[in-house]
Amino acid sequence: MTQPGAGEQQRTAARRAGAAAAVAGGAVVATGLAGSLGAAAYVARSPREEQLVTVIADAAAPLRTAAASLLELQGRPAVSPKAALREAATAVTGPEVETTLARVSEARERRTLAPGVAGATLLELVALARALRARLHELR
Repeated sequence: MTQPGAGEQQRTAARRAGAAAAVAGGAVVATGLAGSLGAAAYVARSPREEQLVTVIADAAAPLRTAAASLLELQGRPAVSPKAALREAATAVTGPEVETTLARVSEARERRTLAPGVAGATLLELVALARALRARLHELR
């Protein structure tokens, strides 16, 4: 077996650094959504759920990209960013995350969610982002 050349090692290091930045960036975007206890309380009881649905829908892309990058860092590239989020989320939180991911897809596709679930869904996304970020730090 041959050792990779210096150029290949540099490219691999650059890919890993880019993937790590994407994971960290996606986690920062999502955790910034409800960063304080007061914000979390507001989100959980917000009378403006339609605004929360937009935030949920907009958080999906950076979380999907972060998940795809995290899997790439682990040597397991995903077929799509959506599939990457499903795989990474299940790995860091367990199968109960499926309900949250279904709500994220619904928010993106329909721009609406059932009454009373947007606040909880957003807080679950924040927890997921934190778990993805913690997983990234474990890889370092």
